Amino acid sequence: MNDSTSRSGCNSHDKTMPCADECVEVFIKENDGNGGSDSSIGTSIVTRVTNNGQQEVTSPAPTRTSQVETKPVLERSRTSNLTDDEESYASPRNCSECNESRSTTKLVYQEDATDGISQKHSRKVVCKLWTQWTEKLHHVVDRFVVTLALTAARYPKRTIASVIALSLTLLVVGFFTNFHIKVEETEIYAPFDSVARKHFDWTRDESGFSTSTRATLLVLHNHGENVLSTDAMRKVFEALDTVRNTAGYKEICDDGAYWDTRAKEYTCRIVSATRAWYNDVNLFEEQVASEENMIQSLSLSEYPGGAPFDHEYVMGNIVRDDVVLSDGTTKNNGTITHVPVFLVYFLISDKGDETKLLEEAIATNLLELQAQWRLGEEQILDLDFFTERSFSDEFLRAIEEDMYLIPLVFLVMSAFTCLVFFNRDRAQSRCTVGVGSVATIAMSLCSGFGLMFICGVPFTSMTQLLPFLVFGVG
Repeated sequence: MNDSTSRSGCNSHDKTMPCADECVEVFIKENDGNGGSDSSIGTSIVTRVTNNGQQEVTSPAPTRTSQVETKPVLERSRTSNLTDDEESYASPRNCSECNESRSTTKLVYQEDATDGISQKHSRKVVCKLWTQWTEKLHHVVDRFVVTLALTAARYPKRTIASVIALSLTLLVVGFFTNFHIKVEETEIYAPFDSVARKHFDWTRDESGFSTSTRATLLVLHNHGENVLSTDAMRKVFEALDTVRNTAGYKEICDDGAYWDTRAKEYTCRIVSATRAWYNDVNLFEEQVASEENMIQSLSLSEYPGGAPFDHEYVMGNIVRDDVVLSDGTTKNNGTITHVPVFLVYFLISDKGDETKLLEEAIATNLLELQAQWRLGEEQILDLDFFTERSFSDEFLRAIEEDMYLIPLVFLVMSAFTCLVFFNRDRAQSRCTVGVGSVATIAMSLCSGFGLMFICGVPFTSMTQLLPFLVFGVG
């Protein structure tokens, strides 16, 4: 069903129209002959009453219309010029009244009495039940929003206090219940319920395999320069002993899976070039009288005891002297002449939190050693290292160090909105509106994080990005 209203072309600036002419408002009720309606087409009919009492009815081409005049008619009369399918009601008005009422319009939707679906949905409906349900849902949502807005308008102070109290309560309750931080890279980057993660958890927790190990890697170098010297090797032993002398290392490694043939005990395995002297600095000092002795020991194809010596694995891309073979060809497998780096691997028994605490202590000691070497007058080697908790420590450090930026961005956005809404005229200045809008976003973040913590959702380094996005976009 489609209702539309139009007026005559009456205009106060139209000098050709007699003053005695009357503006007539026409109300049209249009049917399609079958009790239905066409919601997209409306007919604008204009009736002009002239001085001689005759009526002129014009009906332009059908046009799309969605706005109708809603001002009440003054007097209704049947118009004989209209057909049976059209009912019109005319109200005579003078020209000034007609012009004054031009701006009074309203968007209306007529409802079909058969199914209750509004005219804006009167096109072909795929599922009438779904459309009716969504219409009712929209009505409920609209009523809720309107009621909430009216309550806030009537009781502004009470509403503001309630929102602040609710938001902070949710945040505090969530923090003291299920709040926890996840910084393990396998937890953060692995997709939820992924097959690879299931296999990893099964191998670690359910397989019943022997206790695995956690690797700690030391990288000793001089920024690409040759480190093949006895002084550099002594630095390698110093770094190795720093790890082994860390409190808790011996207790954890006593149950290690590696059998030390020289010490006749189980311990944590160490893979390094220092194994050429059984990882013992005292034996190194006894056997190495010169740099040539050290180079010869490092150039051997086997460690003492017969284990193969993988030079590239513990000394990087080494360079050897060319050796001339019996057939006259040369082969690059002679004495080592250039070593860019020494790599030391510690395979420490995984005993859960005990090993993680040991790794933290090892990292602290190595950082102190690194600072000592870099402050020395002559830096022979530089030290870098990596433990299996290094990524987790960096994630946690980033979260802790960047936390102060959240209140800082709140202050910056508050100042920005105040500047945007500022006006020298106190009546026009709306700085409080800017602060209120940013405060609303802050309360929504508190509520969101509180609900997230209550539900057990972990806080990660990626979750920390959310406040900056919300403050910037919201």
